[in-house]
Amino acid sequence: MTRRTAALLLLFSVLGLAASTASAWVHYHILRDPSYASFCDISATWSCTAVYESRFGAFRGIPVAIGGLIWFMGALLLSFAAWRSIPPRLPVHGRRQPAAAVVTSAAPAYLFVWSVIGLSFVLYFAYASFVILKTFCILCVLTYVSVIAIFLLSGSGTDIPMRSLPGRFLRDLRAALSSPATLASTVLFVAFAIVTLALFLAVGLNVVASPGWLVRMAVGAAVLLVLIGAALVFARQYARRRPRDRRGRGRVRRIARDTIETLAEPIGRRHAATWMALSIGTWSLGTVAVVLVARSVGIDLSPLEAVFVSAALALGVAIPSSPGYVGTYQWIGVASLGLLDVPVNEALAFTILMQATWYVPTTAAGGAFVGLRALRRR
Repeated sequence: MTRRTAALLLLFSVLGLAASTASAWVHYHILRDPSYASFCDISATWSCTAVYESRFGAFRGIPVAIGGLIWFMGALLLSFAAWRSIPPRLPVHGRRQPAAAVVTSAAPAYLFVWSVIGLSFVLYFAYASFVILKTFCILCVLTYVSVIAIFLLSGSGTDIPMRSLPGRFLRDLRAALSSPATLASTVLFVAFAIVTLALFLAVGLNVVASPGWLVRMAVGAAVLLVLIGAALVFARQYARRRPRDRRGRGRVRRIARDTIETLAEPIGRRHAATWMALSIGTWSLGTVAVVLVARSVGIDLSPLEAVFVSAALALGVAIPSSPGYVGTYQWIGVASLGLLDVPVNEALAFTILMQATWYVPTTAAGGAFVGLRALRRR
């Protein structure tokens, strides 16, 4: 894959993400205010509202634009990984490539598979819009163009046989999980996630009173940030004072040392901005999930209220509890929604359904991964 192709992939991923975000925003306003006039309602033929209000605009009450938003987030991450793999890191003095380089070298192939999934949905919705409804949506057309462009560009930019991709994916996943860069990235992700959630909580506090447990949660988030900052300072000092010596070290000690050295490297403004943007995007999607799940049980939350509930749930699960946060998650959800005058029964239904939206898929995916590894060992 050339650098020009990778740049075009990033461009169309950003374009599609912006169009999907605008679509979700317009659809949200249409649901809240039936008299809302969208900026893309040009005529009876060119009308976003007509498409969004049709039977093809939502699936079981969830706007289709949310699915596009999630898809383009994944496409943007894979496009960024493809960009970083150019030029590829070649072996130096007979040493193996770093795990990160091995993983990103297959990013165009993973993006092509991801684009095939998106293209199947695009063809269906384009047929529904152009042929059945005979109505055109400018924002929808932008997403269609972006998905088709990503499909063509990623297909032309990969030379990995598709039949070898499942086995390669398992090897890449195993290499990534054992990579010190992955462990260090996890620490940095947690740090930026806490910063983002603390900002979300501060914004959301404007719509509720501040009881004692919320104040303690905010203090706990500040303490976690201080501890992570202290860990980064320790990593930098340790890497400077202790000479690197791999002789006589086991695998665990080598991974620990490599992780500390990765954390000791300066992050830089550009990387910090990238981390922060990814963190805000991730937890913004969590806020959208809060709005959708709340609507499914009859709870109407404003954007600020959804930001508050999302931050409270995410920070609340940091409290030590049972596996899966069972009990703690429900208490935080009922308590935070109680501040918004939501009845206990509806709040409990929301928390159970909200927890299922992430707990069931991740548990199923983890079980499938363990099962595949067990089958490969036979």
